[in-house]
Amino acid sequence: MKKAVALTSIMLLSSVVLSQAHRAPLFTYGGLPEIDDVKILYNEAFVIGYSNEKKNPLWVCYRLGNTKGSYQNAEDESLTKWERPPSFRIDNRTSARVSHDDYVRSGYQRGHMAPDAAIQAQYGQGALLETYLMSNIIPQHGDLNGGIWRELEEHAREKLSQDDTDGKEINDLFVITGPAFIEDLDKIGDGVVVPSHSYKIFAYKRGYRGTVKAVAFLMPQHPESEDFFDYVKTVDDIEDLTGIDFFPDLTNRKQINLESVKRNFKLEEIE
Repeated sequence: MKKAVALTSIMLLSSVVLSQAHRAPLFTYGGLPEIDDVKILYNEAFVIGYSNEKKNPLWVCYRLGNTKGSYQNAEDESLTKWERPPSFRIDNRTSARVSHDDYVRSGYQRGHMAPDAAIQAQYGQGALLETYLMSNIIPQHGDLNGGIWRELEEHAREKLSQDDTDGKEINDLFVITGPAFIEDLDKIGDGVVVPSHSYKIFAYKRGYRGTVKAVAFLMPQHPESEDFFDYVKTVDDIEDLTGIDFFPDLTNRKQINLESVKRNFKLEEIE
């Protein structure tokens, strides 16, 4: 009987995951990233590939539309008077069950992958609350989380999600972000692995026509430069360092065009 109950539970869980799979295009361009041994967690405004072994999300995908500027400029009062949760919450969908307390006195901050301000501005209070699930969090040093990483997120929200040029709006900005375990670092709390770097990939096009192109960044826990472009990489570089296959549903030709070239925010090629 217990085996039957367990089998039924597994089948129900699988059906829930499958029933949510159709939502992937809401968050991604070119398919969900692919890597072994992750659990896919769908949320209202973003989707996570979570590693219970490392107790980190390995990738988080979200999508921003025409949300130029800060949520503080929103006319809708419900978007300006949002409330931050009093603490981060365990995500019971994970077996790792990382908690708020795992980070206490660790020397690392709780770094959002899907950023709270951008998600709230686009999707509202309910989506904001999900950004405070621990499945959306990685260990980031204050030098990174409170510095150039935050500035990169602000730039994406205020500049990339809508072009300043009249008639040439960027309607969709697809973001993939997560940790990179390039060097051996500490574990904190109950075995939360500390990544050596964090990556962020933006995919978008300038104007209503043209080809979607990508800009990728890789930043260490202790950045020495305040210039975004000192951390520019190709998507191929991030794939090699993380073992993750990004944009897997695209043809080989489109992947090569998207992933093999370093670009700036104007999507111009750089050396």
